[in-house]
Amino acid sequence: MANAFLNNVNQNTPQGSLNYDVTGSYEWTDPSTGSKYSIPRFTSTQSLNATQQALQDTSDATKQTLGNIGYSQAQKIGGILGTPFSPGAYAPGAGNAQNILNTPQADADAFRQSSPIYFAEGLKGALLIAHGMVDTNVFFQDTVRLTQRLVELRKENWSVAMYPVENHGFVRPESWADEYKRIFKLFEDNLKK
Repeated sequence: MANAFLNNVNQNTPQGSLNYDVTGSYEWTDPSTGSKYSIPRFTSTQSLNATQQALQDTSDATKQTLGNIGYSQAQKIGGILGTPFSPGAYAPGAGNAQNILNTPQADADAFRQSSPIYFAEGLKGALLIAHGMVDTNVFFQDTVRLTQRLVELRKENWSVAMYPVENHGFVRPESWADEYKRIFKLFEDNLKK
């Protein structure tokens, strides 16, 4: 601040220049005299030199690229790791499952073979079911029925994470963060032995 009062506002630093600007003031009352003073508020702005700016631009671009790659990869594996594919026994309407498997009436065997409900008895180890409740591809009721089956079988070491506003492919960052935190914990607890 003293630099601003001395009009030394264009300091050169190793990273570039540093400027101080008065961006307002506030009133201060001296408690001993009652005198009021207007105290200026300052904002400092760092302008990077060409080398530092190039490094910053490269760093920003790298972060953006890595973020895009991570998001893209998460979308690709999200359906595999995050949601059960259980179109089988209970799929009530049209969805991707029927495009692949036909309909339960036309091809009951394909639906039975694709539904984890019929394989729940053989579950060993840990299971995480992460499912969007407004999923239009794999209906949420399939997760409810699979959960009931696991309860009936007295299976242990499984959990369900419900995402009330997500469809088959999650789009909210907070949902992705929660899902992958749970997947990481599942891996840490069960595979890192």
